[in-house]
Amino acid sequence: MPSVTLVEMTTEEFTRRREPMVRQYAQVTAAAGGMTVAEAEALAERETARSLPDGPRSAGELLRTAWVDGEEVGWIWVSRPGRLGPGLAWIDDILVDEKYRSRGYAQAIIETIEAELVESGVPRLGLNVFGDNDVARRLYERLGFEVIQQQRSRPLGAAPVAVPVAVPVGVPVGVPVGVPVGVPVGVPVGVPVGVPVGVPVAVPVGVPVGVPGAVPGAVESPLPGAVESQVPVAVGSPVALGPMTSACFQRRMESFVASMVADYPTLTAREAYERAWKSLPHGLGTEDVSVGTVVAEDAEVGWVCYGRRTPDRPGMGWLHRLDIDPAYRGRGYGTAAVRAVEADLASYGVGRLGVAVAGGNHGARRLAERLGYTLTAQQMEKNLPVR
Repeated sequence: MPSVTLVEMTTEEFTRRREPMVRQYAQVTAAAGGMTVAEAEALAERETARSLPDGPRSAGELLRTAWVDGEEVGWIWVSRPGRLGPGLAWIDDILVDEKYRSRGYAQAIIETIEAELVESGVPRLGLNVFGDNDVARRLYERLGFEVIQQQRSRPLGAAPVAVPVAVPVGVPVGVPVGVPVGVPVGVPVGVPVGVPVGVPVAVPVGVPVGVPGAVPGAVESPLPGAVESQVPVAVGSPVALGPMTSACFQRRMESFVASMVADYPTLTAREAYERAWKSLPHGLGTEDVSVGTVVAEDAEVGWVCYGRRTPDRPGMGWLHRLDIDPAYRGRGYGTAAVRAVEADLASYGVGRLGVAVAGGNHGARRLAERLGYTLTAQQMEKNLPVR
């Protein structure tokens, strides 16, 4: 393994590196869907200015240039614990300059910054890798990173042939769990990492177990009446999407948080609570978000939650949650519910739907893949050695 020295980045080096970083970030963000190149460029500039207000001397940020035998070969940007959660540092960007690639420098840079973090007592490190970057993903797996969450999406204009079924338009459904994980700031070139500025794990739409009190803003969810909609479902297993009461909402949310804690061991109940209400600040009355039950054969078989827009991605809806109760799984209800949501969102002019899948939820991942949701990004984390 080559010996790499990391040195604090100077203002001049930052100025030189900043513009290519922002430009590349905008390109990969726009390619992921839900925004134009111009919108992605504006977002990239805004998020970079917010995260690095003082350039390489910004509080809580480590920016290092990488040197080998007196030559600058790349750089790395890491956020200390605090911005994305206690105890979790995050690799926002890592770049090996083109002429120095395929020499093992990316691995050496990461291992060197890990040693620095271990010395300062940081217990965990994470990063984001864009969906099509298999080279980077294999490197991170080799270094011990594990997938915590994936984001997947599909264009809604490419739905399969539909089978008519009565479905109340405007009702939520979803595939896996989670909310978009924020927007990557760092943009990997060569070894793309890209990093979420918001939340590195799925944002649960629920109330954590142990947090007292009723669900904030819970009211009867007003849902439109059933209409005929083209929804592809398995033969013999059509679904309808129905309204949800406050009591049912409370029960479903508490159950959801329990499952979130199991899926994401690093997420505390309090973190789940705080992040959940970013998506549902007014409970069932939150604008542009629908929450309801999945009904099949006159029985409630699950529940769903989805939104008609995603923060910073006006052209993308988001499937926050789909949960089919255990007794009703394996009957095609999940697939039918997802197609119902797709049809509803398409009726509002939403061009793309995104979902998040917990890294260990292989069933949700298989469902998403089967329904045509392609990988756009995934977050990976690892434990660091105790000093």
